[in-house]
Amino acid sequence: LLFLYSGRLATMVLGFSAVTACVIGGLIPLYRRKLRVLYEAEGQRQAYLVETIHGMETVKGLATEPLRQRDWDALCAQAAESRFDVGRISTSAQAVIGLLEKLLTVAVVGFGALLVFDNQMTVGALIAFNMLSGRVTTPLSQIVGLVQGYQEAGLSVRMLGNIMNRSPERPPNVRGLRPPIAGTVEFEHVIFRYSDSAPPALNDVSLTIPAGSVFGIVGRSGSGKSTLTRLMRGTYPIQHGSVRIDGHEIRELDLPHLRSNVGVVMQQCFLFRGTVRENIGATRPDATLEEIVHAATMAGADEFIKLLPQGYDTLLEEGGTNLSGGQQQRLSIARALLRQPRILILDEATSALDPESEAIVQANLARIAEGRTVVMVSHRLSSLVAADAIVVLDRGRIVDHGKHGELLSRCMTYRQLWNQQNRHLAR
Repeated sequence: LLFLYSGRLATMVLGFSAVTACVIGGLIPLYRRKLRVLYEAEGQRQAYLVETIHGMETVKGLATEPLRQRDWDALCAQAAESRFDVGRISTSAQAVIGLLEKLLTVAVVGFGALLVFDNQMTVGALIAFNMLSGRVTTPLSQIVGLVQGYQEAGLSVRMLGNIMNRSPERPPNVRGLRPPIAGTVEFEHVIFRYSDSAPPALNDVSLTIPAGSVFGIVGRSGSGKSTLTRLMRGTYPIQHGSVRIDGHEIRELDLPHLRSNVGVVMQQCFLFRGTVRENIGATRPDATLEEIVHAATMAGADEFIKLLPQGYDTLLEEGGTNLSGGQQQRLSIARALLRQPRILILDEATSALDPESEAIVQANLARIAEGRTVVMVSHRLSSLVAADAIVVLDRGRIVDHGKHGELLSRCMTYRQLWNQQNRHLAR
């Protein structure tokens, strides 16, 4: 339609429009890059805040508030600077587009006036052309805001997609085997690394844990004890070798079925916000109060639960912050026992217990182990004296295995660990 009024003026409008489009296209990559920097800076700032809140007790205990405040201020400054960079690009784009729009108006009016003086165009046609040219340039200036919103939304979706599109442990439409589990665990030439560049956490490990036995795992820190139990419950995929449960490859088992038959009590336990009864019954919401009390009694928790203001209906804060570490650990043991797992893994489960509570758990160990396989990871070798078998790990390899007395007489690593813990008895 513009060409019907004046071809030369229409060409001028198209030229300005092309320049505007080039400005917008040139700023998009820069805007996207600065926006990503802003999102990463905000992510670091929020992560630091959450970390500080969760570790507030440690921060106050170490008197590191000034250091944390300084780091927080630096992260806030970095985020503010990134936000300023994004705003500067946005403002600059709008300013340039606005300038081009005004220059186009001046150019159309000025050049159109010359055409009117030369009788090549009427005044009415010039006014109409100027109004129509605004219908071309105004949307271009509005595109700047749309591009900014699109880039923000697009980058947010892509960053969210990096999390949402991660492949699950197993494809949701693939169901594994769901056989009855007796509790025999076999490792055969297992090699596992947490990353390609890391040394092996487990190096050619082969062992058999008979069903119904109490099996101990000991070794220095970093020897691969917890890694062994993680592979046992399918937390990580097997890289080399094989892990079998009752003769079935763990790769072939249905993971929910496997984990419903494997109870785990870790050194760092987590309690949910809710009552004591709800926390113990988290694995079995349909459990009766009698079953919950029985599990708590076996874990040595019933005694202190009865002393709470409302007993089993006492409300716990998130993380169980209104309980001591030992009390949290005992509730975690009770929660694992309630489900009656065929395999029970105690990964430093008694490390936070006081001697009296540990004695209760040890005294109930025979009842706890009845009808199931118990795998105990512990630095306290005294808690493994009665185990049916003990395996000694060192730097991811099996050094020796056998009963307590056998290892004490022939395994230097085990003997050193035992002597270090019982040095006071020799004095």
